[in-house]
Amino acid sequence: MPGLWFDEFIVGQVFRHEIRRTVTEADNIWFSAMTYNPAQIHIDHEYSAKTEFGKAVVNSIFTLGL
Repeated sequence: MPGLWFDEFIVGQVFRHEIRRTVTEADNIWFSAMTYNPAQIHIDHEYSAKTEFGKAVVNSIFTLGL
């Protein structure tokens, strides 16, 4: 969203874009492997199930890049 500074974003704000893409588990695994990010929260489903998220989370740098 052009023109907004970080402190101008609102929690829960939704941005709709005409180009959409579903991020898959494979995307996360491939990105974690390519960037050598072995963090368990991204690639270990057994470990991730015990976290506050309850499942593996997408690498934040992937989200930022997307």
